[in-house]
Amino acid sequence: MNKQSKAPSEPTLDPDDWAQFRAKAHEVLDMSIDRLENARDHPWQPVPSDLKQRFSREPAPSSGSPLSQTIEEIKTDIFPYATGNTHPAFFGWVHGAGLPDSLIAAMIEAAMNSNCGGRDHIAPYVEQQVITWCREMFGFPKGASGILVSGTSMATMLAMVVARDKASANSPHTDLTAYASMGVHSAISKSLNIVGVGSKQLRRIKVNNDHTMDIEALAAAIVQDISAGTTPFFVVATLGGVNTGASDDLRSIANLCAAHNIWLHIDGAFGVWAKCADAPWRDAAIGMELADSLAFDFHKWPSVNYDCGCLLMRDGDQHRRAFSERPEYLRSASHGLAGGELWFCDYGLELSRGFRALKVWMALKTHGFDGIGQVVSKNCQQALLMATLIEQEDGFELSFKPTLNICCFQAVFSGATRLELDQFNQQIATALQLNGTAVFSTTTIDGRSVLRAAIVNHRCLNQDIEQAVKGLREERQRLLKHQPRPI
Repeated sequence: MNKQSKAPSEPTLDPDDWAQFRAKAHEVLDMSIDRLENARDHPWQPVPSDLKQRFSREPAPSSGSPLSQTIEEIKTDIFPYATGNTHPAFFGWVHGAGLPDSLIAAMIEAAMNSNCGGRDHIAPYVEQQVITWCREMFGFPKGASGILVSGTSMATMLAMVVARDKASANSPHTDLTAYASMGVHSAISKSLNIVGVGSKQLRRIKVNNDHTMDIEALAAAIVQDISAGTTPFFVVATLGGVNTGASDDLRSIANLCAAHNIWLHIDGAFGVWAKCADAPWRDAAIGMELADSLAFDFHKWPSVNYDCGCLLMRDGDQHRRAFSERPEYLRSASHGLAGGELWFCDYGLELSRGFRALKVWMALKTHGFDGIGQVVSKNCQQALLMATLIEQEDGFELSFKPTLNICCFQAVFSGATRLELDQFNQQIATALQLNGTAVFSTTTIDGRSVLRAAIVNHRCLNQDIEQAVKGLREERQRLLKHQPRPI
């Protein structure tokens, strides 16, 4: 076969010169590895206003540009302006830091270009293996099923569909009621609207002083709804709350749900990985195996690159019944490409699905659950370290002792009103983001606006925690010096 580069006689989207393409691809790979190797040098930086305007105003291209020109534009206009979560002092939100392994997996995934909705090829078997490993790790039975999705939000919605179908066999959708603690993720109310139950059917249960769901209040709400003639169908328990890291008493909630025949769904978006950690942090996962469904993310604590979440379902047959519906052109065959024992389109909404499983499989093969657990334990220890350092600082008040990986605290100054303190803390967070010291977010704890650090970064070292606290101290002092009444 003649491998010399030549222009094709018919239109194609392949490169005219494969050797030139190979050289450019190697250049981009080296650039990408350099960025990960030197992640400490690349904190978040704001996108320049003129660049934002250019992206919003540039007309659609009718003719293409040379690949080298496109790559140069990526280098200057796109690559420098990421979320910043690869940086070791990114604490603002629960964003995984990314793995070099995922870079390799992404290249292979792109070359294979697999559609993982079904058919007989290797990708569905890889996904099934990943799900089996997670099922075994998290204590689900052999009959359990699972599917990889974009994230916990989508996983929760799929679980709600199955729970709704089970419960609505005897009740109209609008007579169903769901339960979750105050401050639960917005995906719950959105999902209720999508599945036809309606967010007004969500009962928000108060929390205890430790930010866990008040089980007595949950029980009372269930009894009240039953007395009113509605059907409680879905309870969301939290394993690692997004605001505080708190985990509900999963075993007690599971017993309550079993007594009333209510579906128990556990939101374990990042907290599920406590199961892999050392004591005492792994105790948060006790009772997780009793859930009817469990949603969690690989792109959070395991740092698998975005996006990849997972849904585990205790009753695999029930799961399949809710979604298995195929037109004639997707009918299975006993042999050939239309074969295969497992079509994931029978377990979710999507027929067109990427090969998400490859990067997860690669991460688990490379690091193992133990390797992930070591990072989880380290990050939880770092949250305690940050809490200790904050308590030693004048002008800061710790909101609570961290139970997992989230540390919340408030910068204070004498004579300030609540509004002044709220805005003061927002000013500190913004300043540290802009100067590249660290990314904190703000949230509300017990009615107060506080600074929040969610530590899930495998690159984070203790020295990063120490430097971040130093930055907090210096920024507080700077604001007070130049603006004694900061507001």
